[in-house]
Amino acid sequence: MPLGAAEASASQAPTRKRDVCIVGGGASGTYTAMRLRQLGKSVLLVERSDRLGGHTETHRDPVTGDTTEIGVVLWRDLPAVRGYFKRLGVPVEVFSGHESKPPKYADFRTGAPVNAPASPPDLMTSYFKVLKKYPYLATGYDLPDPVPAELYMPFAKFAAKHGLEALVPLLVRVMMGFGDLLTLPTLYVMKSFDIDMVSRLLNGGSFLTTKSGNNSELYEKAATHLDDDVLLNAELIRVNRSRDLVTIRVGTPQGLQTILAKKIVFTAPPTQRNLAPFDLDRTERTLFSRFRPHFYYTGLVRLPGVPDTMTVQNLGSTPPFHMPALPALYHIQSSGVPGLHHVKYGSTVPLTYRQVRANIHADIKRLVAAGTIPATTVKLSTLKSHSPYGMSVSADDIANGFYRRLNALQGRNRTFYNGAAFHAHDSSLLWQFTERLLPNLT
Repeated sequence: MPLGAAEASASQAPTRKRDVCIVGGGASGTYTAMRLRQLGKSVLLVERSDRLGGHTETHRDPVTGDTTEIGVVLWRDLPAVRGYFKRLGVPVEVFSGHESKPPKYADFRTGAPVNAPASPPDLMTSYFKVLKKYPYLATGYDLPDPVPAELYMPFAKFAAKHGLEALVPLLVRVMMGFGDLLTLPTLYVMKSFDIDMVSRLLNGGSFLTTKSGNNSELYEKAATHLDDDVLLNAELIRVNRSRDLVTIRVGTPQGLQTILAKKIVFTAPPTQRNLAPFDLDRTERTLFSRFRPHFYYTGLVRLPGVPDTMTVQNLGSTPPFHMPALPALYHIQSSGVPGLHHVKYGSTVPLTYRQVRANIHADIKRLVAAGTIPATTVKLSTLKSHSPYGMSVSADDIANGFYRRLNALQGRNRTFYNGAAFHAHDSSLLWQFTERLLPNLT
């Protein structure tokens, strides 16, 4: 429908009045809606897809009936996390992993095995000491002025400075989807492999998962709880923000709807496409145009003849960092479901599903040809895109106060922001971030 026609129809569409409209039904948006409801505010959650949960997605194998997670696997054991699951009646347990053998390492460009570099015994403690210099990274992007040079230097330079080259193979597993880690500003590494995560690994801190083996249960329960306050398969058409009110036009399978809200919370990736319906001012347009995405895909593959417990990690053969060349598979990993392996694929440029499928097949065929894995056929059972992922800006932008100006947008034009681009790709940390945002929304 042409925009003009859509707006004309929307003017006659059903109107809903809410205290807060939330755009995006992933980890941040769903939690924001749930907590605001709990605090007595009226809400409406608008989600483009047919379900809540975002990157949390559970696959049920039609052959065995077993489940495995192709997105979020676990959460940090934090009070906000336990409280959220308890409110929705979703039992959790401490995550213990599933049976698998130690990974093999191979350079997926050739398929040939490579030896993993030895890690110094004090590697993690050395990194932890550096992280302690920047405690403010634990709560968001509230950076000092001037921004410390270490935060915007390329991670390769930072790692060489501190003797942390051997950390890169681990970071590749932790930061799948962030592109070339060697050129990435160190800020994003510290935000992803953060002080709380490193402390848990050093001190035996726990992580949680659902007892049911279905992490999507959390979002199914949330959708039931929110009921008519969720719009699924809903597309923003226009968002107009005045001094006193936000008017949101939304296309749904049931027709066009109008939402009148006192405030709006945007939780989706801040891309040009996602923000196109908004009446952005010059400051907003300028800031959001600086973001650049990475591209990340996750799926499951059947590899007859390959042991279920086998994991092969992509490791570049070039020292000292051994960074895999992208685009490529990050790994083929045991899934815990007989007959299925996880695959994760990363790229610095957008790719079609057809291209990603072809590249996955090619990577696996090279592993077979090199004798790294047994002879097999390749059948993708499912493939999903988590793109755009790892939204970042340049080192110059960071140094010149980008995040100070971005944070200043909170509340501007009755609009608030939440989600990975404003803190971290971690549901647990985003729920904590939301708690700090709530006083501005109530």
